Amino acid sequence: MVGPHEDGNEDTDQANGNGIVQLQLGPGDGDAPSRVAAWRDAMAPTAELVLTPEEAEAFTASMSARRFGDLMVVRVTTSDHRLVRTRAMAALDLPRESGELF
Repeated sequence: MVGPHEDGNEDTDQANGNGIVQLQLGPGDGDAPSRVAAWRDAMAPTAELVLTPEEAEAFTASMSARRFGDLMVVRVTTSDHRLVRTRAMAALDLPRESGELF
């Protein structure tokens, strides 16, 4: 998953093949519903995104991840929201595909 940076440019690190994946969703990256939808897509199917209308309107997020063999290091910074993870979501055995975060 590669997303636009705040300047609107795609992540060049992923394109260069060093394994860094980034998603930036700031005020300059579309309207609030678009930012929420992009984050919801990024978190699915591992968690459900829950926001109040006020949280949705002000929503911003940034995520970067890098894989080191079987280890993945992820840094996430977001505005207020909740991620709900059900037992069914936790039990999913998702395939590991190149470039996928989870």
